[in-house]
Amino acid sequence: MQLTYNNNQFVCVSKIEEKDIPKNAGFRWNPDNKFWATTNIDIAIKLNVYADDTAKMELERLLAKQKAKIEASRLTDINIDFPVPEDLKYLGYQKAGIAYAIDKNATLLADEMGLGKTIQAIGVINAKEDIKKVIIVCPASLKINWQRELEKWLVKPLTVGIAGKKFPEADIIIINYDILKKYQANLEKQNWDLIVMDEAHYVKNSKAARSKVAKEIAEKAKNKILITGTPIANRPAELWHLLHILNPQKWDNFFNFAKRYCDAERTSYGWDFSGASNLKELQNLLRENVMVRRLKKDVLTELPAKRRQIITIEADKEAQQLIKQQTSQLDALKELGKERKALTKQKSTMSEEEYRNAVRALNARSAATIGEIAVFSKSPCSCRTLRSSA
Repeated sequence: MQLTYNNNQFVCVSKIEEKDIPKNAGFRWNPDNKFWATTNIDIAIKLNVYADDTAKMELERLLAKQKAKIEASRLTDINIDFPVPEDLKYLGYQKAGIAYAIDKNATLLADEMGLGKTIQAIGVINAKEDIKKVIIVCPASLKINWQRELEKWLVKPLTVGIAGKKFPEADIIIINYDILKKYQANLEKQNWDLIVMDEAHYVKNSKAARSKVAKEIAEKAKNKILITGTPIANRPAELWHLLHILNPQKWDNFFNFAKRYCDAERTSYGWDFSGASNLKELQNLLRENVMVRRLKKDVLTELPAKRRQIITIEADKEAQQLIKQQTSQLDALKELGKERKALTKQKSTMSEEEYRNAVRALNARSAATIGEIAVFSKSPCSCRTLRSSA
């Protein structure tokens, strides 16, 4: 058996009785040329003992290159300054994340929750000169937050618009996943310099309508940033469509991906892709090609003291109706309080019977209003509404 390097791939020629060695290592069989091959350094290194001089030299070169890329995806500081508003500054690891993303045209921004992935994405817009038209896709509840962060961190004189009942005319469009299909024609007319998909797990299902539209728009974008806090879950299969959106040429075959990283197996019901396998290899592959990820424990010395932030969430139609009902009830209670004070002042001008009747009627109305509020506050939907409107 011999491992060599030829035509940008590692080639393993083996005897029939040795076929399980490259197969188990992860090499793919080339039926036309009758050899095993791979472009994956993590797979090729497993057969290092069979490598000729050419393969050994290439393995050393690629391993050094891979190590540098993986280290870049973990960097927590970098000596580069990027455009930022005068009264603000990026933390060291945020600058490292921005540097990683501007060096590529496709990035999986996968820092742990709370490390400022939104700020880093805006930092890329600030730092990359050719980015002037941007589409930001996110859950409906995050649209206002994105608008506020852009107003705070954006340096470029770009206009910002939120797609809702109408599609806005702006340099940066913020749109939620639920209405991508509705505005597909508007979105495809534009030449986007950057598409950002926040909470990117919303497009993990390649068969969903929003995933298909998101993929079509992303194909025409010059740069792509997908944001998620949990890149490798218990089911790597859920990651594949995100990778396919980022780079459809490299991540072009789900079945090959599933066999290698999803512990794919054939059952009596068909193929099962719900497992996980070779996760360390997948981690290296992601960091080498598309992913920047740091954990809180990696950057604890840089994190500021605990900060509190009010995030405004746009209420849906049902919540808006409940908020309106709640406001009406509270206003009615305030009016009853005013009437009670006015009645007390008028007591001296009223007969005892008139006053008692007026108090009785006022108490009845107060009891009815308080009863309505009590019933409202006990409903599950109202609890959610009261929290979101606070």
